[in-house]
Amino acid sequence: MKTVQFAKVALLVGAGILGLSLASAQALVPGKVIGSPDVSSIITVPTHEINQYNLGLFTVVLDQYVKSGRYERDLSTVDTQAESYLAQRIEENAKSPDPKKLALVLDIDETSLSNMPIMRKLSWGFNAKLFDEAQNAAKDPAIKPTLKLYEYAISHGVSVFFITGRPEKMLKPTEENLRR
Repeated sequence: MKTVQFAKVALLVGAGILGLSLASAQALVPGKVIGSPDVSSIITVPTHEINQYNLGLFTVVLDQYVKSGRYERDLSTVDTQAESYLAQRIEENAKSPDPKKLALVLDIDETSLSNMPIMRKLSWGFNAKLFDEAQNAAKDPAIKPTLKLYEYAISHGVSVFFITGRPEKMLKPTEENLRR
């Protein structure tokens, strides 16, 4: 995955796709093995079949990935890597003769806040009305490793910015949810 230096932390943390961490998102690259270790031997996606693959099988893999605890471990691993990178940048910046104001950019969905309850309820599908209702309730749980990263950044004077693909109508409930 190509990244530019200034975006490294944001990309490490903001890799959530359908509830997948960076490691699992990378695993969905055509021709790579996907799934948790207990199912990885049975599921591979050759490049020429990626568009024909059975969605039902992917839902089984995603469920197993989450239930196995691997999803939580992957989130923790990625956020730990991001914190380590941020600590390095903070240290380098402190030693600089011309220190800069540092910033951390975090995505919201499946990076800072978990949509896992609604995604699992919908069997990994999408229903705009139900997602809107869930997000309007402002009860998405914080992703604990990302919350720890956020707190680390704030405690070291790093500005934190949140980005999202959520529509403008979700601004107030999203802000409320982030403050919890």
